Amino acid sequence: MPSFYIYPEATIIDRQSNNSTRWDQINPTVFQAMESVMDIYQIPSLLFYYPTDFRTHQNNPSSSPNYANSNKGTKRETRVRYAGCPLHTDSEMQDLFSILNSIITDIETNGLQARNNLLSKRSISRRRNWMRAEYHRRHAGRTWSPLTATVELDTDYLTNYLSQYNTSRYDIADSELLNSRPTTVFYKIDSLFRAQGDPYTGCLAAIDYILCRQGKTFEDRDKNLVLVWGDLVPDHTSRTVIVNSTEMFNN
Repeated sequence: MPSFYIYPEATIIDRQSNNSTRWDQINPTVFQAMESVMDIYQIPSLLFYYPTDFRTHQNNPSSSPNYANSNKGTKRETRVRYAGCPLHTDSEMQDLFSILNSIITDIETNGLQARNNLLSKRSISRRRNWMRAEYHRRHAGRTWSPLTATVELDTDYLTNYLSQYNTSRYDIADSELLNSRPTTVFYKIDSLFRAQGDPYTGCLAAIDYILCRQGKTFEDRDKNLVLVWGDLVPDHTSRTVIVNSTEMFNN
């Protein structure tokens, strides 16, 4: 099923520590993750910018007409029926509506098999090319979070660490799927546990699609993906890992 992600190019944040106001711009990794999703599923996964005042008030965020009203620089609908929704007259939203309508028309005309050709539609391929261009424009040759918080090690580092929890009824060495992948990606997050499970919404999925996933299911990874609450230090002598966390169980 096609997916559409509406996310602001930037939002205004206030830093009380230094009494500053600035635009917090989108992390370009999201474009990379969505490109991987399209490669794997061969179905559109497109991003559209939530309307903001970023382009017109980039140098002076506090002058944004949508800053004082606590909208953090985002342009929202004024109609009560659509409260909280992005401003529908914005060009990004108009592009979204146009692509949605074209997909609906194709499905109504040609049936569900029309999904197989959606990526070749001119409007969708044009949007995909725009996403690629945005990624390269913003990427600037550096590695961005959450990829900066990952470490890749041979899988035996993980199994050696987990072996300390073996019991008479379970041995980590018996985990066929885990041991079938020679490499494991560790995602380190020294953060308080949150009920949602994912410390930062979407990060784990982004890492999965960018670094681990080759197919449509979790079984189609060529690398294991492990979430670590705390700092992870490889012990190359013993081929294991040391996990240091001071916040995992704090309240």
